[in-house]
Amino acid sequence: MLIVLLYNFCACVPFSQCIKRLMAVIYRICFCFFFSSDMRPSLLLVVTLLSIPMALVQGTEKKKLQIGIKKRVDNCPIKSRKGDILNMHYTGKLEDGTEFDSSIPRNQPFTFTLGTGQVIKGWDQGLLGMCEGEKRKLVIPSELGYGDRGAPPKIP
Repeated sequence: MLIVLLYNFCACVPFSQCIKRLMAVIYRICFCFFFSSDMRPSLLLVVTLLSIPMALVQGTEKKKLQIGIKKRVDNCPIKSRKGDILNMHYTGKLEDGTEFDSSIPRNQPFTFTLGTGQVIKGWDQGLLGMCEGEKRKLVIPSELGYGDRGAPPKIP
């Protein structure tokens, strides 16, 4: 019964929104309970119940793809779009700056078709609208990169 109620209460919303909704309901229940009986046990219940959803909300907010342009070009008649074949050098680094891959030492640019899933989603999204000769820095969250499992051994 409780599972069905939670499902209906949280259907079609992100997990963090569901937790925020539940927290609001718990707050209202605790508020009513708090003023209806002895205050000391009620205060402990309020603090306990309000801390559970907050702990769940932390870390559930998704990070967004960050696109920084490191080098602009003066003339850009054509911008990259889905289905274009891109030929480019890249260097992949972890958040701490550790390099995990690069096409530069191999002296061989990487070639792929944009927007077809041949590369991680962060590339498919972050390289759209790019000009020939432009340089970008993409900060890609795990859900648009290699996910929670990474790509061992180099990408945790």
